[in-house]
Amino acid sequence: MTNAEVHDIPFTTLQTHITPNDSKRIKLGSGVGRKPILDDQREAIIVDVLIRKDRANEGASVGEAVDILEQFCPEYSRKQLDQAFRRTVRPQCSERTRLDMTDPFAVQATTTKRTAITPTQQWRWHKVKY
Repeated sequence: MTNAEVHDIPFTTLQTHITPNDSKRIKLGSGVGRKPILDDQREAIIVDVLIRKDRANEGASVGEAVDILEQFCPEYSRKQLDQAFRRTVRPQCSERTRLDMTDPFAVQATTTKRTAITPTQQWRWHKVKY
């Protein structure tokens, strides 16, 4: 059984990619449509930045993510970067961001009131515990 049969690739599709005639052969990546403005490396960097901001409890909204992209890719307009972020980066990296971020692309609330312990409370805890 060939690899094409395992992955249910039709013979006619496979034939256009591996034909012996170079002029008829379709090159991979030469499909119809506009090429993405962000390559895989830039997408990975922006996702890493957003994950790190989230871990530091400084999560970024979509607008803030586009601000970071504007600094990173000044050759594109804000509208182009916003669409690239919403249409390519977020959908393609959604699995990774769900695993690494609590709520991707939304600012997290601070938790200072829950963790703020006064020295008096700490001293009482120390006396009771030890």
